[in-house]
Parts: sequence; structure tokens; C-alpha cells
Amino acid sequence: MKVIKELPLFEIEIAGLHTFGKPSQPRVLWAGVQKTDSLLKLQGIVANLAHSAGFSKEDRAYQPHITIGKKWNHQEAGKAVQHYIEAYKQKKMQFYANQIVLYRIEPNHVPKYHVHEVYSLLGRGDYGPVD
Repeated sequence: MKVIKELPLFEIEIAGLHTFGKPSQPRVLWAGVQKTDSLLKLQGIVANLAHSAGFSKEDRAYQPHITIGKKWNHQEAGKAVQHYIEAYKQKKMQFYANQIVLYRIEPNHVPKYHVHEVYSLLGRGDYGPVD
């Protein structure tokens, strides 16, 4: 495993659920991530690592989030997603980022996501939940 020396472990805060696509038929369910200086530094490091590994540069603006699910095909799923969005509207969770994993997506394979490289962040040894 390679080590990223420029960035120590840091806390990430997740708050709120959202969707991309029509609310009745969402394409993606995602959790919001608070944008911090450490997260922006991480994004820059990941962009450079991905470019060095041969990945195309992302042209869209950076919107930090965690993808939870993708591509529902019927109305009932859209209703369930809206229920969870409402239920988790006020909930927050924190955790420490301790590594970067670059995945390569191969659409014609199962599974589609394959680990390309793993990088460890330097920092304290406690990787458990934040109190």
C-alpha cells in the first residue's frame, strides 16, 4: 500500500440525503459531505493520482458526496427514497478518512468496479467512529 504524506487523517461530516434525477424516479441517491479545506486538498491529490494512473480529467465542478445507490426503475422505489430523505434530513455522521481507493469502472464486467490502487493517509492510528 502506498502512503500519501501530504495529508493526515481528517474528519468527514455527512449530512442529509439527496437525489440526482427526477425525485419520482431518481437516478442516484447520495449523502451530502461538508466541504472542508482537508477535503479539497484530498480532492486535488486524488485528481492528480487519477490523472497519473491514466484516468480522464473530470470537467464537472467538484460536489463532495457519497453515492448510496443508483438507477431505480419504478415509482415505488422513488417513494421509498423520498421517505429516507425525509427521515434522515436532520441526521449527521462523522468519520475519519484514512485511505484513498482508486477504482476503475469496467461497464461490461461483473462486478463493474475494480480496485486500481490503495493509498494510506498518515495520521493517528484510531480509525474508529468519532465520538
